[in-house]
Amino acid sequence: MDIKENVKKFIQSELVTDRKFADLQDKDPLISTGIIDSLGIMRLTAFLEKSFAVRIHDEEIIAENFGTVESISALIQKKLP
Repeated sequence: MDIKENVKKFIQSELVTDRKFADLQDKDPLISTGIIDSLGIMRLTAFLEKSFAVRIHDEEIIAENFGTVESISALIQKKLP
């Protein structure tokens, strides 16, 4: 499973509470639609750090990096060796 699929699977299983977001796409807005909130971002950050053995710094936790599955995947990809 690739980065996008892992991220999407975590969001769908752990963060999505509204069934209308069950079919999450890579470019769906996560924050503006309420799919994830500040607590969700913290949970997602912990998952990403553990799953991909990366460190996400506080200044990187911004809407541009966590706005979509695609942007989250790009952030992780940049951090991998």
